[in-house]
Amino acid sequence: MCYVVAVFRSKAAPGVPKGLNGVIRYSIVGGPSPALFAIGPINGSLYTKGVLDREFTPIYSVVVMATDQAPNVKDRMSTTATVEVKLRDVNDSPPVFLTPPVIHISETASVGPTVYTVQAEDADQASTPNSRVQYTLVSQSQSSPPIFSLDPDTGALVLLEALDRETLANHSLVIRARDGITDSSSTPAGTAAYPPHVTELRLQVLVGDANDNAPVFTSTEYSHSEREDVAVGTSLLRVLANDLDQGFNGAVRYFIVSGEGSHDFHLDATSGVLRVQKALDFERASNYSLRVQALDSSVDSRALSAYATVAITVMDINDFVPVFDDSPYHTFVQEGMPDGLVPVMTVSARDEDSGMNGRLQYSLRKVSPSANFFRVAQLSGEITVLKSLDRETTPMYVLTIVAIDNGKF
Repeated sequence: MCYVVAVFRSKAAPGVPKGLNGVIRYSIVGGPSPALFAIGPINGSLYTKGVLDREFTPIYSVVVMATDQAPNVKDRMSTTATVEVKLRDVNDSPPVFLTPPVIHISETASVGPTVYTVQAEDADQASTPNSRVQYTLVSQSQSSPPIFSLDPDTGALVLLEALDRETLANHSLVIRARDGITDSSSTPAGTAAYPPHVTELRLQVLVGDANDNAPVFTSTEYSHSEREDVAVGTSLLRVLANDLDQGFNGAVRYFIVSGEGSHDFHLDATSGVLRVQKALDFERASNYSLRVQALDSSVDSRALSAYATVAITVMDINDFVPVFDDSPYHTFVQEGMPDGLVPVMTVSARDEDSGMNGRLQYSLRKVSPSANFFRVAQLSGEITVLKSLDRETTPMYVLTIVAIDNGKF
């Protein structure tokens, strides 16, 4: 599109003869690229040949020469004039958002104050309606109740409700920036009215995590039963706690904090697996009650924790042999006692095992020289004489008594 910028008029100096000496021709001898301006050599009309952009070059300087057409070229005379072409602004530049498409706001941000300022710029002339931008919050991912509001003039983003990353970690906002003159009466005379420009920004608000959730154990009480001969290093159970926070705020570590005999066990701080650290012994400790802690790994604030109880029951195995503490036994029996059950003595053995593993039964394995005269009670260990004894025939008897437990494993 071609626009006439200026029209030049020149006249010959007084006293100059008429004819070619008074004929004027115009030319451009300096200024911007020849592709942008041209001048009518006869009528002196300065016009555009290319697209001018005020935002790129607001003022152009063009040097125009007027030369007479004297027949002898050496006699021709000329003069120059500098033309400043100032471009009038039109609303031809849309707003451009400076705000990145993704921003971060902490979930601890306060309700009310500005939490972020959205910015857009317009390349049109400053301090005019063409470059003045207004903002509109078109939509937001959670609209009931709305979380954000946007100041139309400043672009200030304000929280209406507290953020909670655990409820919604990513808010999607559509923000519109609009420029331009809406009242045609305010358009400068001679300027075509341009419609306003609208630019939209899809803004993702990522909610930054705060350490506002403590770990929670899957159970407040864990229990496990294990044989006392379990190998050192054996895994017994796993405690587990969940933390809704993320990163270090949600990374849980596990510790044994109290409990009699807690040194017998090791709790892996990362996995929560409880293992045997020292050989167990039912006779030393048959039950353990451990208090364990789940502690998050927050570095920016105070770490939060939770507690649970772990009950370990040690099952007895038949690992003790019965022992007669008073063996060998010595006793005397009166000879000539009538036949019948005559108590002699009671033997007693001990077994450190529990339950059936420590319950004993007695039996008479051997009697020298004859087993027909004695009997031992299976449960009580009481030895009785069955017949009358004769010292002159047999002055001494040697009894071998066996104590057997009832262990099954």
